[in-house]
Amino acid sequence: MSAAPSSHGTDPAPESRAPLTQDGAVPVRPRLRARDRHVLIPLTIFLVFVVLVALLLDGLLIPVGHQTITPGNRPIGAAFQLGKVYAGNCTAPLVDAQNCVAVGNLVYEVLVAASSLTYDSFRLEVELSSGGTLSNTGEAEFSVAEGGLLTAKTMFSPGAGLAMTGGWAVYASGTSASSGLTTDCSIYIDVGQPWSQAPSNLTLTAIGQAGYTGTTSAALTR
Repeated sequence: MSAAPSSHGTDPAPESRAPLTQDGAVPVRPRLRARDRHVLIPLTIFLVFVVLVALLLDGLLIPVGHQTITPGNRPIGAAFQLGKVYAGNCTAPLVDAQNCVAVGNLVYEVLVAASSLTYDSFRLEVELSSGGTLSNTGEAEFSVAEGGLLTAKTMFSPGAGLAMTGGWAVYASGTSASSGLTTDCSIYIDVGQPWSQAPSNLTLTAIGQAGYTGTTSAALTR
């Protein structure tokens, strides 16, 4: 009697089965489906984008409506503009208002056209067309008036030159270094010499301070 042919090597491998639970059901192993992954990744990217936009709008990264500017490196020309210039002689009423020093001196009034500065954010100097600072033969003065009333001033001894080396020397009551310079203000410049002796083609230059850099200027025409 011949032996039955061996089926070794031809039978299918035994089927792998998951262990049964007590109720006989096969436990389901959690697995992230491909479709779920396709939804989750874009959702994560979207949430990150929303957070970044919220930070931007809150001004934490970039102030809204402004260019990216490193703190302490703001150009003064973006925050301050000088306007119209008027030239005349110093008069007794202007002396009484402390907007000039001596009757007969050449005086300029320069309007503030735009400003988001405080008084400590800039200093002033009068420059010659050939370079350098205007030298005064008599006492000279920079002053600021708001609504016709003095708010701040700095005086210069004869020969000192019209250039502020620091902040304003004197503030009127109610005004301080941190007060805002508004478009109601005018800057007065007593050049410390009569009209006939003062050189022409002068320039008033504002130099950035306290976090502002660079300069902005206006020609002192007459």
